[in-house]
Amino acid sequence: MRRHRRYRESKADRKRQREEQKKIRARRKTFRRKLKHQKRREFRQRLAAFRANPLSFFHPTTSRTKQERAVRKRIRREKLLKFADFLRNPAKAIFKSRPLREERRRLRQLARIHRREERKRSKAEANLAWNEIRTSGELRMRFFREMLQSSAWCLLAALITYIAYQAVTIIVAGAYQIPVIWQYNRLTYPLYTWSPLYTRQALVVIFASGPVICMLLALLGIGLFFRSKQSKIKYHNFFLWLFIHGINMFFGSYISGILTRTEFVYASEWLFLSNPFDIEELIFGIISLATLVLTGRLVSVMFLLSSGSVTLVQPKYRQFFSISAIFIPWITLVIVFFLITLPDYYVPLIIKTLTPGFIVIPAVLASGSAKYESIHDSGLIRRRTFRWSIIILAAALLFFYRVIFNWGIRFE
Repeated sequence: MRRHRRYRESKADRKRQREEQKKIRARRKTFRRKLKHQKRREFRQRLAAFRANPLSFFHPTTSRTKQERAVRKRIRREKLLKFADFLRNPAKAIFKSRPLREERRRLRQLARIHRREERKRSKAEANLAWNEIRTSGELRMRFFREMLQSSAWCLLAALITYIAYQAVTIIVAGAYQIPVIWQYNRLTYPLYTWSPLYTRQALVVIFASGPVICMLLALLGIGLFFRSKQSKIKYHNFFLWLFIHGINMFFGSYISGILTRTEFVYASEWLFLSNPFDIEELIFGIISLATLVLTGRLVSVMFLLSSGSVTLVQPKYRQFFSISAIFIPWITLVIVFFLITLPDYYVPLIIKTLTPGFIVIPAVLASGSAKYESIHDSGLIRRRTFRWSIIILAAALLFFYRVIFNWGIRFE
């Protein structure tokens, strides 16, 4: 019974489909019939017009041709009017005013006025925020603590990256039996210049190993920044500075090498057997500079997320937060590394502490972008506590590093 019912239903469906197809074919026939009648009627009209006036074949009088003829007539009339204007006053016709250009000029003026008003408004808001910070002891202490802790993380990450850079270079040089003296500001190679141990492969691998390990540290830092659990959120600032210094010790080292002809630039010179300031060297230098600037644009929002305080990243305080948590730690790094390398300061090292500015300055400028206007309401910022132990640890490591490597340690 069930099978019979199913058969009847399928038979009814097929019958219904056949009837629908018949209706569709009937509608198509009707449409084609109407179209044929319309074409025949138009043909009869043209034939009757031709019998009445054979010349109408060359000038048909259909509605479409009439419209085309009217359009051509209007165009001719406009051209004649333009020519008449030119004859009356040629200078005015040639140098006539262009409304679109004037409109663009007016829009540019309005945009300049708007930007000027925005600058005035932001300056007034910054003054009000500065007065609030200056009069509020709690806000002053928050910014001061953020500056201290960010500076400590910055110094700690820079020292760890620099030590990794030096240590890996020494290990790789030892694999090629090249002795190295590890001093507090540089690595020196006691072999004479034309030593047979200085092979092409050895020079490329030795001078590229330090920057490569720093790039790996940068990838590790950014990976830990995004994957760390809630309990590790207090180290977010350290992971971020580790990423910045790792990127800088790779690309910034190449910029330093181009300017001073030392270290990382030797790797590309011996790899490509090029001369100083060859095209590949300049191309990679431009890429390095662009990468540092782009990194600064990207890490600005990460600094805001790792602030640990919703109050400090509010739009009115955000510029002061960027200066205290990003710009001042970098200035502290430059001053501290210059002081610990006295009296025998090393120019490539000083340049390596200056090249993070290509990351820091774009990060400070991008932090006030309208894209991050409501980041303090996003719920992504987690509270973290201030710890003096980080500051003490950074100061102690810098002190012991300077003392231990004061006279240099020789590695055979």
